[in-house]
This record gives sequence, structure tokens and C-alpha cells, in this order.
Amino acid sequence: MALYCASDDDREIIESVTMVALKGELERRIGALRSRIAHNQSGHSGRFILFTHDPHGLGGQISRRLLAIRVGLMTGRTAVFPDEDFFPYENVFEPLTEATFAISKSVPPIDLMCLEGDSRPVVYFDFWACWENKAFRELVYSALPIEVDGIPDGAILLDGIIFSSFRLKASYYSRIAPYLAQIKAMGSVIGVHFRRGDKYVETPYVDSAVYRRHIEAVAARHNIKDVFISSDSPNAMRELALDETLFNIHFDVNERRYNNANHKFLIAHRELAPQETFSAIKNIYMLSCCTQIVGQTNAHFASLAAGRLYATRMDPDFGVLIDPMLAPKNWSMRLLNSIYRYSRSVGKRILPLYFLKSKQRE
Repeated sequence: MALYCASDDDREIIESVTMVALKGELERRIGALRSRIAHNQSGHSGRFILFTHDPHGLGGQISRRLLAIRVGLMTGRTAVFPDEDFFPYENVFEPLTEATFAISKSVPPIDLMCLEGDSRPVVYFDFWACWENKAFRELVYSALPIEVDGIPDGAILLDGIIFSSFRLKASYYSRIAPYLAQIKAMGSVIGVHFRRGDKYVETPYVDSAVYRRHIEAVAARHNIKDVFISSDSPNAMRELALDETLFNIHFDVNERRYNNANHKFLIAHRELAPQETFSAIKNIYMLSCCTQIVGQTNAHFASLAAGRLYATRMDPDFGVLIDPMLAPKNWSMRLLNSIYRYSRSVGKRILPLYFLKSKQRE
């Protein structure tokens, strides 16, 4: 029996029809999940999960709030943030729910082993208890609502749907809007988050040559000439060394960059909080307005932008997130990574929450 071999034109038609069908299905599922998130965050269920976090980078704090809302979806609870503060940064978002509570010793932690069976009306979500419990951590990060289950990169899409429901405060949106308009005016553009700073203590830096190969591959696949670079390194253009005869490179040379652990720097330099908060949220939103993303999996700016882009365009081809653990690395960096993770884990167990809170008030 002869098999039908599609011509190139036929294949293009088939791929086009398939993408239209996929986009229609994504639109339906995303719409349904947006509605469920809004209902869940309305507080109508009368069941709540309270969440606070220690000082961290702004991207990390946003990601943890997404996680709290994910746990809320899993358990039918409204995620409430008694402390809307993003210390050491300013709060850039409108309240995520109208429900309000205060954290006190009388609020019990959620039962990590019996999430859905925990009938208590108000519970507390301890991020570090979650993170250090491997079984629970894997459950929380792998569980997906039925609306995105089976969808390519469903976890990234889920975070993007939740993140796109966050509303910027008017004072921030009005300042960021002109930058977003610049990105959109470019048409097709690759947003590159070239993570440097303190990231080497978690994983070795992804080599600039690896970034460059992915940028060039994405550009060739989509015929893109414009590249927007977001980085904490002031030398990002020189390090990436993109061919300027092939690309129109957009990099804000006037942006202040300190190439360090930004949140720790801000704890010591509180006067810079407005400047650094604006810079961080501006870059996350500019990246999310690009048509493709190149970044790394463990960098919050890149993953947040990729998710928001995915949820907005409803297209699973959002670019490339590089796994730094699969990228070339040297053994000294592996050792440093292991020491860092162990010391951070021990520190979070032995330092009580009030110590972190008192540090905020200094």
C-alpha cells in the first residue's frame, strides 16, 4: 500500500491548520483558567492560605506568589498575602485579593501530606517547609490544573496566566508604558535575558557562546533581526559579541547595573529601592513584550517573561530557556554551587522568621 507523501506546500497548509486549531484550543483553555483563578482569588470559598516570604530578588518574590496561588488552586483556597510588601523592593502591584488576614501563631501551617483533605478554613503556607520536603516540592511544582495538563510547557503557561492577572499600580504602568511601546514598535524581536550578577553561586554561568548559538538559531528560524538585551552586566554587549551586521541590538547603556546580589545590595542601600524596583519590573515586562525569549530556566526574569508571553500570544513557541545544569560547567563551580545550596538550606532552618522581619525594619 502506497503511503501519501505531502508536498512542501501541503505540509505548510497542514502545519498552519494545526497551529490554528491549537491556538483555538489554547484560547479556550486559557480563558477557562483565567476565570477559575479570578473566582478562586475572590475569597468566595471561605477557605484561605496565607503566604509570606523572606527578602529575595523581585523576580523570585513574584515567582513565589505565583506558587502560592498555584497551591491555592490545588486546594480550593484563596491565596492571601498579609504582608503585601516586596522588601527590599517597592510593591508594584495592586492587591491580589480583597481578603485580608494577619499572620499570627494561631494560624496553623497547611498539612503538606494532606493538601486537599485539610478542612481548616485558614492555614499558613511555609515556603521553606515546602522546598525542603522533596515529595511535596515535586508535587507542587508538577501538578497542573486540567486546563493546561497535556499542553506543551504547561507549567510555564500556568505561571504566565497567573502572572498576567497581576495589575501594575498606575504610577508604575505609566512610567513603563513608553518602554513597552518601543519594544512593540520593533515588530519581531528576540528578548535576551543575559543573567550574570550573583547567579554563579547557584549554577555556573551559562557561557556567552551558548547564549549566542541560541539567539542565532531563534533568529534564523523566525527571520528576526532585532535583539533586546536585558542583563545585570554592564558589559553584556561585549560578552555576547553578537554580529552587528546581522542584528539590530537594543541595550540601554544608561541603565544603572551593579552586577551583584541585588536584594542584598538594596538592604544595605535603601535609598536605591525606587530606582532598582523600576529597573527590575521594567525589564521583566519589556522581555514579555518581545516575540521570542532566550534566557535560562533558573532566572526568574526570563521564566516570568516567557510565561507571560506564552499566555498572551497563546503560542508554545516562545523561545528557549537554557538549563544551566546541562550547559558546560567546571568542577570548581559545581563545588561552590553545592556549598551554597547546603548553607542556604541550613540557614533558613535555623533563622526564625522574626529575624528576617526585624531586618526589614532596620
